[in-house]
Parts: sequence; structure tokens; C-alpha cells
Amino acid sequence: MEITASELKSVLNTMDGTGRLNLQEFRHLWNKIKQWQMLSPQGIFKHYSADQSGSISSYEMRNAINDAGYRLNNQLYDIITIRYANESMNIDFDSFISCLVRLEAMFSKWSPDCNPR
Repeated sequence: MEITASELKSVLNTMDGTGRLNLQEFRHLWNKIKQWQMLSPQGIFKHYSADQSGSISSYEMRNAINDAGYRLNNQLYDIITIRYANESMNIDFDSFISCLVRLEAMFSKWSPDCNPR
């Protein structure tokens, strides 16, 4: 898995809009990525990519988002699928992490008392 400079910049801007992370923000982001990652035994992505294809279906993505602690309405799930799924309606690991980082940033910004998992 590789991340491009533009993807990293996008992730950093998503966190607080400044493009910078302090140590506490970095630690929080790193712990979330470890929780979500493919290589972790309890990793959400790994659980839903049981066939080891490196991607999950848009239906599995809904369940994975729920397992990550986010409860969204159907319209938001559809928007996420449009944004992150490929032409086969599958989401790869990089897109999965990008989506969850954005959800984390939105939930923490709009609902500071909301702390999914």
C-alpha cells in the first residue's frame, strides 16, 4: 500500500483544515488507522475482505462503517459509494481509509462529544 503526497495532504487538511497535525492528533489518527487496517487481526477491512482480494463491496462497506462506530442514513451510504467505489462497486483499502478519516474528522468537528468506538 502506498500513499501519494496529494492523498496525505488531503488527509491532513481533513483533520483540522491547517494541513498540520500535533502529536496528539497524529497519535489519534495513527491509532484509528491501526484499528481499521488490513493487517490487524481485528481489523475491520480485513474482516470484510475475507477473500483477500484487497477490496470490499459497497454492501460490505456499509457494514464496515457501522463496525467502525458510525451510523449513517441510506443517502450518505449511497454518496460514499459514489465517491469511493470503483466501476465494479468495490472499495479498495486506500479508499476505505480515506473515507473513514473523513468521517472521523466530520464527526469530531460537528459532534465533539461523539466518539465512535
